[in-house]
Amino acid sequence: MTYPSNTIIMTLITCVLFQQMPTDLQHGESPCIPISQVFHTSTGLRAVDPEEAQRLNPYHRIGRLAVGHIVYRVEGGEYQAVSIKSITQTKESTIGRVYDLSLPIKHRTYHAFGYLVDMNTPSQAKEEIVDALRKVPGSKRLGLLSQYHEMWPMFRQFGGHCINQRLNWELFEHVKMGSTFIKPTGVPIDRLARGFSLAPHHPSRLPVSMVDGYLLLDDEVQLRSTYDHRTRRFRWTRELHQQKLFEHGTVEIHSEAVSGTGVIYLSADSNAQTLPPRDQAHPFKAKARSLKKLQAKASDDDDTWDPWDQYQVTIDQSAWPPDTERTDPETPVDGGTIEDGIMTSSYGVKTYMVRFPLIEDLRQQINEKFNQNLESFYEVTDKFEDGLQSFTVAFNRAPLVPFVSDAGPDIKKKFNVGFQSKLGIDVTLPTLFQQMTFTYDVNFETLSGYLYEYDPTKRGYKGDRHLVSGKLVDSSAAEACRSRVSIAYASNLDTAAIASGKLQPAPITQSLLQLQEGSVADLMQFTGYSETQEKYGPAFICRYVGRTQKYSSKFTTQQFNNLWYWWEGNGENSLSQSEEYNDINRLSSREAMKSLYSEKLAAYLTTDPDKWAEDLYGQISKERQMRRYIYNPVPDGNNVINKECNILDALSASADRASDYFEKLMAYALKEGVSTANIEGGDQDQQYQWIYDTMHSLIVAILNGDDSISKDVREALLQDINDFEVQNGLNQQADAQKRAAAILEKSAVFAQELSGWISSVGKGMAVAFGGTAAFKWAGQAFDTISAKYSSLLPGVSKLKGIATACMAGVSLATAAVTIWGLVNNWDSMSDAQRATVIIETTRMVLDAADKSIDAFKSFKSKPATTAADELNIEALNDSLSDLVMGDNEKIGNLAQEIAGDEEYRTAMGIPDGTPPGSEEAAERFNLSGKLLKVFNVILGIGLVVAMSFSLAGEWDSMNDVGKVLGVLNIVVQGLTVLLDIVDLGVEVGLFVVTGTMSVALPILGAVLAVVGIILMLVQFFIGLFVAKQDPPDPIQDFINDVGLNLINTFDNAPEPQLSYSLSQNTVTGDNVAALHIEGVNKSSKEVTLSHTTITLYSGNDDVCLFANRSNTIKLVPESDGNRDQPSYTYVTPSSLSAGQLPTPARLGTTSEYYEYDLQVAGPQNDALTSLKNLVLKPNEKFQSVWTAVVNSRRDDSEKSTSWIEVVEAGLVDKCQMQFMLRRV
Repeated sequence: MTYPSNTIIMTLITCVLFQQMPTDLQHGESPCIPISQVFHTSTGLRAVDPEEAQRLNPYHRIGRLAVGHIVYRVEGGEYQAVSIKSITQTKESTIGRVYDLSLPIKHRTYHAFGYLVDMNTPSQAKEEIVDALRKVPGSKRLGLLSQYHEMWPMFRQFGGHCINQRLNWELFEHVKMGSTFIKPTGVPIDRLARGFSLAPHHPSRLPVSMVDGYLLLDDEVQLRSTYDHRTRRFRWTRELHQQKLFEHGTVEIHSEAVSGTGVIYLSADSNAQTLPPRDQAHPFKAKARSLKKLQAKASDDDDTWDPWDQYQVTIDQSAWPPDTERTDPETPVDGGTIEDGIMTSSYGVKTYMVRFPLIEDLRQQINEKFNQNLESFYEVTDKFEDGLQSFTVAFNRAPLVPFVSDAGPDIKKKFNVGFQSKLGIDVTLPTLFQQMTFTYDVNFETLSGYLYEYDPTKRGYKGDRHLVSGKLVDSSAAEACRSRVSIAYASNLDTAAIASGKLQPAPITQSLLQLQEGSVADLMQFTGYSETQEKYGPAFICRYVGRTQKYSSKFTTQQFNNLWYWWEGNGENSLSQSEEYNDINRLSSREAMKSLYSEKLAAYLTTDPDKWAEDLYGQISKERQMRRYIYNPVPDGNNVINKECNILDALSASADRASDYFEKLMAYALKEGVSTANIEGGDQDQQYQWIYDTMHSLIVAILNGDDSISKDVREALLQDINDFEVQNGLNQQADAQKRAAAILEKSAVFAQELSGWISSVGKGMAVAFGGTAAFKWAGQAFDTISAKYSSLLPGVSKLKGIATACMAGVSLATAAVTIWGLVNNWDSMSDAQRATVIIETTRMVLDAADKSIDAFKSFKSKPATTAADELNIEALNDSLSDLVMGDNEKIGNLAQEIAGDEEYRTAMGIPDGTPPGSEEAAERFNLSGKLLKVFNVILGIGLVVAMSFSLAGEWDSMNDVGKVLGVLNIVVQGLTVLLDIVDLGVEVGLFVVTGTMSVALPILGAVLAVVGIILMLVQFFIGLFVAKQDPPDPIQDFINDVGLNLINTFDNAPEPQLSYSLSQNTVTGDNVAALHIEGVNKSSKEVTLSHTTITLYSGNDDVCLFANRSNTIKLVPESDGNRDQPSYTYVTPSSLSAGQLPTPARLGTTSEYYEYDLQVAGPQNDALTSLKNLVLKPNEKFQSVWTAVVNSRRDDSEKSTSWIEVVEAGLVDKCQMQFMLRRV
């Protein structure tokens, strides 16, 4: 290549150091380049920091520059390919400023240190794009643009004619700036170096490597291939010389980049176009693998771990204080290794995970040496956000470690914890932690994060925080692949072939995925699914009828309120209470799924859809998968639980799997609660009564041979009863009732003291006991007290099995009541209700004992004095957790026992807000505030989805209370005010709540409204009441003849409990206005509301009150100094009220408007940041103040009218009022 005459060579500052081999560069030069500098490489434009480079070059798609890439250096008037051998980034620059130089000529080439670079000149790129478009014939220009998926939304919104006119004007008269880069979703394939094996593939699994968005098959670079980052699809065509055929293939890589699906077709035609019959195609599944192990045979086993890479971890032994920054360790110590890879489930679903080899080794040696079957020692949850992969690891065996290691019960040792002295196992953990969170960099080469020491004295067991960092141990395989790709493209650079399209794969590859086979993994991904972003049709009917000036005077205020109440209220005759409405809702959702996603569902609906549904449910019910949903329920803007339940319902409507899954979610929350220490002492007399009643019932059941208790457990406990009676001279000939009474009378003093040990708080025990629960704590409490009574109460040790089962049953019962939130609180239940619930949970404890009967017999026979004893207790606790998670029927029965007469799903969340009962759960159990909020969210979401799907099918079985509350109240109370959910999203980054989640009615699938009857009614009413008619007036005739008579049959809407007023009813357009909406308690009694919602609109539509568009109005505290400035709103007084303002939903197609739904409730709860009920004493009031620029006045009164709607939500019902404002 000839050295261009118009190039400039520049010297730049020290930010990145390239070090080349002497064979690549003369004199071994090491040029210094900014990290944002864009280089021309054999595989496109690249920079060390592509994000920063992209910001400077919005018209280019810039990849990452790494070791193995080839750059170009000019020497003697020609370009030489130079391979990058290493890159080192310096921390400081020797020069403080860099200048870009842009030449005013058309064909420009820039060099730095002789290397071909791009000079961050957006205007140049823009001119190149404009010049290229100008050269396209006008008749073909729109056709060309329509091939780009990014353009489709614009075509749908504006149409081809409008776009063509605007484009011609911009191309030939005026050029408009813009950006073409669209951030991809999912793990970016063009930043990864990863292997895949394709199976089944004849004659063997085809090894595939993907590096920086380029493809290698059988270790050969495929020049005739392409990658589309929007669809995440690779397409290729290659010649198979031995078979004398051409292989055409397509593979779509799933968002997590650990699996994919594709199709291969063999043809004699190198440019095949026609899709073949299905039996001639070869569908396959792609499984990600380590590049280092790609040639090795992949495992065919399910539930297997396939390791990829290892990261050497460093932990800072010095504590990282709160509210401080730290990027480098002060006292670095070896943190061992973290291993990443994929876990394949029994359903073939692959999940990207991390493992800790040291902890896995410890678990394996414990199980082998002590004949145990302890499962995972830690739980991993993952999250992909903003292009970065994060993991949170909870070390759920941390409470066990002090009892079986040299950390000891006093936990004097937090680092280098060994197990040789207690277990005889030569394993040393770098640290005893409770939770570790870390994030990989975008290239998966380093990780950084933090861990919390295990400290039972702290909330959630989280002690001091420590910095964690890590680095990839070996990256040679990725660098080698990258080098092969770069060399191949540098060696085969044929601009004529590129321009002619000869390197593009055959056209058939664009449609091959139509022949793919179904899998549970694909159902889990279900790409293209999206939730509706609009409101239900009923809201539109009410809005149009009530706000059309020509006819609004024909209705009284009460009639308007009744009409609104029929559509959205909770009255006995309201629409939401009808079985038909709920049937239509579910049927329409199911058909909408089949219609909108017909291509995705076709392979499943035609091949045993019930089996597919069963397998999908099995996969999402696995604890590992549930954790992912629980901690990240809206990962891509879609509610994943709703999504999966919609797919299940579309595949198999015969089973109510949504309700089954909700019970699974309840079980998971309960499992977390029962494995966490009880930290509330409680009323000892009351607790004694619970234990007394439970022990009495249990002893009677055992003596009567109750078959609901397993034979092994029953016989073991019966022997204990007989032995105790003999040692105390009790009458064994009496009936069961009298024998039980005699035993409890004899042990009354002991049981009284035992009842004060439900919690470990204040008992003077070693620190480690503060983290124990279930069998471990109950056993320790019994052993401690029984030692005092050994000489006073003969045979007291024989009561251990019965007493500890009852103590664990009490803890399980209190966890269920408080975490599920089925009643106000545990103490509000009657004695009989509590006794019934405790007996049920105690039976669950005994079922767990039966699953580990040998461990239970050992546990009840003596105190724990050895490591083997501790492991037996751990096995018992595991059995209890497995039982809770494994029996939906027991969970449902337990929930119903707690709820009493009311159907338990209807009861949840009434009347005090979000399920579960977070405040009481926080008081009773050592659960972190974040975890409680996570349970709030997931149980709320699960409840709404389950009720939405199942109420229609179970309507006739609902009792009167359930019917009164209905679907609407389930949603309103089940996700009360959405306050905790919004708060959680802000605080822990769980997700962002939009207008979609604040709707009053459940939204299923992609249904905009109830498709069919209701949607037709919406359209009918809108046309009926809005269209202008010349006399005779059929609308007026309809109102008189039909409308008023119909509305008069509706239930009367309840009157608001507060008196609402608006400070003014006229506002001046294009000026700042401050509006005060006030709610006053003018009654003589205290008023308690769930919340009040104030709804108004901003934007450029006629209906909008304010002019704000994307610059949204912000909610601030009453004390904020900006509160009275434009674009701010606040609620006052803060002592009585507080607000929550979800991100406004953008509505409209031909116009732009935003709906604001400010929800006003009581002040924030300091402990959990949730809002309380709104409680106002007589004459107390709240105000909502809005300050913003008013929307412009239009040319007539109708178009210059805006509305503010106020919906008052009581504890069981709601009502509405509205204010009309004129813009003048």
